[in-house]
Amino acid sequence: SNGNGEMDAGEEPIQNAALTVNGNRAPAKTNADGLAWLEHLPIRQHLDIAVDTQTLEDPYWIPLRKGVSLVPRPGRVAELDFPIILTSEIDGTVYLVDRTTRRGIGDVVIELLDTSRKLVTTVKTSSDGYYIVPAVPMGRFYLRVSPEQVKQFGLLDPGVREIKIQPDGKFINGVDFSLSKRSAGPVPDPSRQESP
Repeated sequence: SNGNGEMDAGEEPIQNAALTVNGNRAPAKTNADGLAWLEHLPIRQHLDIAVDTQTLEDPYWIPLRKGVSLVPRPGRVAELDFPIILTSEIDGTVYLVDRTTRRGIGDVVIELLDTSRKLVTTVKTSSDGYYIVPAVPMGRFYLRVSPEQVKQFGLLDPGVREIKIQPDGKFINGVDFSLSKRSAGPVPDPSRQESP
């Protein structure tokens, strides 16, 4: 629950989660202690072992790491840990603004960046300007309208929003952006243009 990847005091094991071996679901599931026993694995070859996310009871849970590569050895038991974290989502609306009107606008690309300003994911607004960025893990992020779109349509940069996702997975609501044209005249509508 604190995102450190360790089973600390007070943290709950996850029951009935399945694992995959080389992409195929293994028959064993975790018990009340969060333990699963995988047996009869092929030896001396690389196996990719991961959590089957479809078996996690909460859709906002994701593994902290995608999986583990293992080469089983005869007569040896390997112990693998798979920390699960709670994710959040971010939502908001992008508005098109001119002198007399303010309305939600579709097909605007929203970018989520990590602390190094590297792109994590993108989403597009729906026809009413609403967007949701799903499955965001805990940590600090930046949210912005695509700079390419801002430049393409001659818009004022609406700025970057800093977002902090807490371990409790609380949703971040109402991260809005207002777009307006740099110069006087009608404001272009991204949803009526060919996507960049």
